[in-house]
Amino acid sequence: MTRIMNSYTRASSDRHTEAPVYIPTGIFIESASLNSASDLTVSGYIWQKYRLGEQDAVARGFTIGGASSLTMQENYSTREKGFEIVRWNVRCTVPQQIDHLKYPLEQDTLSLQILHKDLNHNVFLVPDLAAYNFTNPTALPGLQKGLTLPGWKIDRSFFELRENIYTTNFGLERPLNKEMFPSFCFSFEIKRNFTDAFISNLTALIIVTILLFTLLMITSKDERRVSVMQTGSGRILNICASMFLVIAFSHVNIRRTIVVEQVFYLEYFFFLTYFAILLVSINSVLYSANANSHLVQYRENLIPRLCFWPCLFALLFTITVCTSY
Repeated sequence: MTRIMNSYTRASSDRHTEAPVYIPTGIFIESASLNSASDLTVSGYIWQKYRLGEQDAVARGFTIGGASSLTMQENYSTREKGFEIVRWNVRCTVPQQIDHLKYPLEQDTLSLQILHKDLNHNVFLVPDLAAYNFTNPTALPGLQKGLTLPGWKIDRSFFELRENIYTTNFGLERPLNKEMFPSFCFSFEIKRNFTDAFISNLTALIIVTILLFTLLMITSKDERRVSVMQTGSGRILNICASMFLVIAFSHVNIRRTIVVEQVFYLEYFFFLTYFAILLVSINSVLYSANANSHLVQYRENLIPRLCFWPCLFALLFTITVCTSY
């Protein structure tokens, strides 16, 4: 961090701009939630340290970049060891760009960009690392111990200084559009809780797939077996239609939850299940109608039964490889 600060100080000197002022800033998040597919809501504390004497004229305060809502209230102010320390209670909602194309196997990074409220001066925020017992990302600095994000697992948290270039000067005399800003960000990496997604989305697909294979196994031309088990082609078509409706409603429900324009990973499972339902229906009709097809009629529908699981898993493996790389 010191290297970045020194580099920016030299760059400011080379551009003959105002000497930068660095304000140590810390954050502590007590609660967090993703209210929709991409809106992160957090509440907690943010504090800043202003050096007495040198930074008395610097305005106190900050803003959260891109926040759709921000509530902040100063709840503490003191002076110690040559600094004025100001702390605020903060609650904000910040839209995030989460890539759902690999749902339910997403891994992404959520970020809060914390900026000084005065853009007319060369004031920048830097992480107050001395305020944390541990700064190792796996120790989750800046997060309440035991903090949970429903549906997600938090793997790491860390501080960043990102270079930010504005394309406007916001009507100020200062040429902001010609300067590079070290933007202070607090970020944490998250991973989708696969168990929740598995239970809520994949359980129905697995059961339907097993039932489809069962229909293949009980398909028969034996009139006695057909009468006892009611496995005529018409009956199988009715069952397949019912399965299709169940899966279709589940698919639509996921689409309403996951806001994404492209086809995401889990959707291929639904498409594959639709395809399997269609093939089982066609197979039942052709087999019962004694269609002249060696593929269907050979040894009482043996080939479709043998090929069902190998073909299904081969397609799933291909889809997984194609979407992962």
